[in-house]
Amino acid sequence: APCSPQSISDNYLFGDGDVVTFRIDLCNTGSGNLKTPVTITDTLGNMIKPAGGWQVSYSCGGTCTGSAVDESQYASSKIIKFTLTPVGKGLAKTNGIWSFTFKAQLKAPAPANQPYYRFTNCAKPTTAGITIPNLCIPAYPFVRAGTPPNKYEIAP
Repeated sequence: APCSPQSISDNYLFGDGDVVTFRIDLCNTGSGNLKTPVTITDTLGNMIKPAGGWQVSYSCGGTCTGSAVDESQYASSKIIKFTLTPVGKGLAKTNGIWSFTFKAQLKAPAPANQPYYRFTNCAKPTTAGITIPNLCIPAYPFVRAGTPPNKYEIAP
């Protein structure tokens, strides 16, 4: 359900080169409509832009427009940035939802000399005058080659 935490199945095994779809939901639980642009800076660890592009889509019921995605690189992290700009009434108070969906490809860092790595995704939404919590997933393992990782390991 939108605005509820989602998890990845413990039975799913990701591999180097897999394309993963992410959806970020912005939900308004405040007392009034949000009428200021929201910029999201999303840091993707051990992921790259897929051959088919980010395949970005926005869903906001006609109450926002989405910008093109700006991208940059920092170490093994790809950073994408986009802005949702209100149209008309903006993001409705109480249960208003704006969604952004994109795809990213898992990529082991060079030199890829380990059997598995982890990917991460941490989105930092910002808007004028409002504190919005970061939206991050824990580091999740993916296999480069060989034996699947033990899903019960404790990350350092």
